Amino acid sequence: MATSKNPFLIQNSTAGRSYGSARSLAAPLFLIHDASGNILSYLKLGSLGDARKVYGISDPHFGHEGGSWLSVDQLARHYIKLVKKVMLRGDILLGGWSFGGIVAIQMAHMLAAEGRGLVCSGLILIDTIYLSPSRSLGSGANSNLAPSMPANVTPDTRDEILVSLVRCHMLCSSWLPPSWACRRVPRAVLIKATDPISGQPEHLGDRDPTGDRNLGLCRLDAQRHQFDLGWSETQPELVTAVIDTPGHHYALFADENVCV
Repeated sequence: MATSKNPFLIQNSTAGRSYGSARSLAAPLFLIHDASGNILSYLKLGSLGDARKVYGISDPHFGHEGGSWLSVDQLARHYIKLVKKVMLRGDILLGGWSFGGIVAIQMAHMLAAEGRGLVCSGLILIDTIYLSPSRSLGSGANSNLAPSMPANVTPDTRDEILVSLVRCHMLCSSWLPPSWACRRVPRAVLIKATDPISGQPEHLGDRDPTGDRNLGLCRLDAQRHQFDLGWSETQPELVTAVIDTPGHHYALFADENVCV
């Protein structure tokens, strides 16, 4: 989704609009695009509270030849600058679907390191899986991360989305989760898809008679058997709550799975 405004206001607050009532507003939520580079899925969300503004951040490089990010770190720094176009200080929430959650974690760490101005008081990770570099680039799991696309998507847009998917996959392969050290770790809620991607067995260990549960398994489901999708391996204090939701990774924003 290419918009002239980035961040794009997805939901406005309806509470606390009278003079002097700003304190009644909840911390705004900034949702980072998934690997497609756009924020179309977030437009399907129902109200997230009358007192909360919700913004979406899309990839400004989407659809532009030659434009790309060198690292998740570089991308996160730029997106913090975008957030500061809307808000310079105070509490915010950061989140995102899949790759967007990775970027949100990196942004939260950078804000904690700054120690002033904006404070990330919480994270919302929408089926964001932790894939270590060895899992991301190693053999075994299926590397096909591309979802099926609607029939009305033009060939040019389809190609742009596929390019974005590949770029984000490469960024994730070189990303190392930040060390929080003495910094306060924001509370993260993980919204987890309960189903494997279509075509995969419900019991992942049944795929291969040798017992290798990852053989032929889509990487997005490689950690699905773990309660927190693998985050306890590297960030044990990050995920504080897990909410199971119907559907597989690519169906989380399908009409039947989104409350409007």
